[in-house]
Amino acid sequence: PEASGSISYSSSSKGLLDDVRHLLHRFGVHCTSRWRTARCQTGEFEAGELYITGDSLVTFAERIGIPGKQEQMDVCLAAFKRDCSWSNADFLPPCTWDLIDSERERLGWTWYKVGKEVYGCKRPNVGQYLRSAITRHRLSRFAEAMDSDSLREVLNQDVVWDRVVSVEDAGVEDTYDIEVPGTHNFVADGFVVHNSSLSMVQSATEYIERGKTSLIISLEMDGFKMANRWDAAMAGFKYKALKFMNMRDDDYELWARFAERAFEARFERDVLVVDDIQRCTAERIFTEVERWRPDFFIVDTVDEIHAPAYLKSHWEKQDYAARELKSVCRATKKPGIGVAQAGRAAEEDGATLGNMAGSITIARKADLVVGLHATPAMKRSNKLELRMLKNRDGEGDGLAYEYYRDPASLTLRPWLPSDAAPPPPSAVT
Repeated sequence: PEASGSISYSSSSKGLLDDVRHLLHRFGVHCTSRWRTARCQTGEFEAGELYITGDSLVTFAERIGIPGKQEQMDVCLAAFKRDCSWSNADFLPPCTWDLIDSERERLGWTWYKVGKEVYGCKRPNVGQYLRSAITRHRLSRFAEAMDSDSLREVLNQDVVWDRVVSVEDAGVEDTYDIEVPGTHNFVADGFVVHNSSLSMVQSATEYIERGKTSLIISLEMDGFKMANRWDAAMAGFKYKALKFMNMRDDDYELWARFAERAFEARFERDVLVVDDIQRCTAERIFTEVERWRPDFFIVDTVDEIHAPAYLKSHWEKQDYAARELKSVCRATKKPGIGVAQAGRAAEEDGATLGNMAGSITIARKADLVVGLHATPAMKRSNKLELRMLKNRDGEGDGLAYEYYRDPASLTLRPWLPSDAAPPPPSAVT
């Protein structure tokens, strides 16, 4: 503990520092690291340091502490409480200002009024900070002044943001496909990893029900695996059963019924999948859409669209990807669907604009934003929640619907309570 209001830990082992950092994260303690050259009697060596500051300092003192160092801890906490503004390392990305801007428009405030309400007369010109990161502590002042549930939702998330310093090529190695029931995401080396099959279900529905030709630009999954997931999702059995050839007789019947229906509904044009694009750019998406001329196209996922090197922060890259994807739609006059993944908060809260992983700028650029969510219990009942999160040209923002996936007809029907009559076939949507 230091009188400056921070705690540090040093080691020459990078592996040990990484392990300590991961353990601290499990306790809700977030830290920063740096490397420097240290000297000893035998020469120089590289040493790393972990620094704990801000609100994580209080969390560390309450949940972990340092045996035999209570007096130093008290001095450190006192220094932090005297001036906590400079030591807060919990920054949210600059795109958070987009959400603040949306709340400002909702209230009909000018930026000058926002500054007056948040800071009084001290700093009325808030607009000059729109491209800088914002601390969670400062965002809480905006949330209270504007009485915004959306901002409070961002504050309560347990996601910590950090700038990507560099990306290095690690070569070609074997990778493994891991699937987690329920949330379908997991933490790998500190990163939240998630795969999405939404685009496949959308394409299958449009092809079978309406004869529409879709172009899927898959930046995460190869076409063969996509076809298997497609069959499992539409037929109503678990993909894992197909993957490990552990299917039941009922699964084979569902699969055969789906295959027969797909064969009967075949059209001159089929679902198109492009899965071999490296460093996918908006120009390449435009080229593929112009080449195949589908009825609509899907990009899975928007996060993987390559952005120019001069864009450093994550939110700037996401803003660029969303803007360029919309320009492709305008240039080709084709509807485009961008798949974006939800954050871990969606496990409890469902899909919202606030817990959309990546950046709120994706939602700001889109004309229509639909969130899909299903808990493990809902999946066992073949239920799915659909939320209309944004509709630029119509009504329905904030409305939530529950749908029932009928394995017999392979369609989605509005879900009704168990004591109500089943929906007629005409209710299929």
